[in-house]
Amino acid sequence: MVRTAYRLASKTFGAWAHLTHPTVRGATVFVWRGDALLLVQTSYHPWQSTPGGRVERGEDPRDAAARELQEETGLEIDPEALSNLGSWIVEHSHMEDHVHVFACQEADTTGTIAFDRREIVGAEFVPLQALSKLELWPPLRTMLGQGLRPLEAGL
Repeated sequence: MVRTAYRLASKTFGAWAHLTHPTVRGATVFVWRGDALLLVQTSYHPWQSTPGGRVERGEDPRDAAARELQEETGLEIDPEALSNLGSWIVEHSHMEDHVHVFACQEADTTGTIAFDRREIVGAEFVPLQALSKLELWPPLRTMLGQGLRPLEAGL
């Protein structure tokens, strides 16, 4: 029932975005375990992505990234421990999304991976070499193609 509500809300937002072409702000976190990247699977999209979501009005993008990481995976991090990788303007789902990208090592987080099985139905670390076989959020594939790699590799 809850998954159906998430899917309906996603479709409703998509229809609204198709009509209005809004500009939104988002934040995402690249959490690395060696050369493996933490990916989440939502119940309402066919692709996997890094933990992230909307930056609320008046919220600092770094704080939003830490909040989304905790909400989606159960992992907690001090926002100041996140490395700022910059921002991308990406067109997707009929909107212009100003995505602030941050990174950290799993060792910098506390807690264990846990997800609600409603909005987030999966979360796992995936080795870089396996990413090409997955359906990823299209902007994520672009970001990875531009060289976003594990921190110890010189990110």
